[in-house]
Amino acid sequence: MLKRTAYIPIEVKHRELHSQLYLATKLVLQGFRVVLGKKDEMYRLIDQKPLKAGVFFYKGGGKSPKLFENIKKKVESIVVLDQELGVALPDIDDAIKRRYFDSILPLIDRFYFLGQVFADRSVAL
Repeated sequence: MLKRTAYIPIEVKHRELHSQLYLATKLVLQGFRVVLGKKDEMYRLIDQKPLKAGVFFYKGGGKSPKLFENIKKKVESIVVLDQELGVALPDIDDAIKRRYFDSILPLIDRFYFLGQVFADRSVAL
C-alpha cells in the first residue's frame, strides 16, 4: 500500500516550527509521508506535482481563491489548521469573516480551530 503524503508549509519558523514538527511526527506515526518546508517552496512543489494526491495542511485564513483552486487541483484534501483564531479576539464572528472568503469554503475539506466555540461560529457564518 502506498503511503499518503502530507504537505505542511511553514511561514514563520520561530513561531510555527515546533507545532508543525509535532503534527508531522503524529502523521508519520499514522503512516503518512510528510513534506515540511517553507510556505513559498511548498506552493512551488505542489504546483509541479504530476498527480493529484496527498493532503495539504493550510495554516489558516482564506483570502486567496486562486491559491486554493491551484492547490485543490494537485491534492486530494485541503485541511485548515487555524491557530490564529484565539480567545483574545474581541469579535469572533468578524474575525472569521475577515479571514475566509466564501468562495474558498467549498475547496476546504476540513477545518480545525481552537475549541468548539470557534468551530460552531465558523460553521454558522
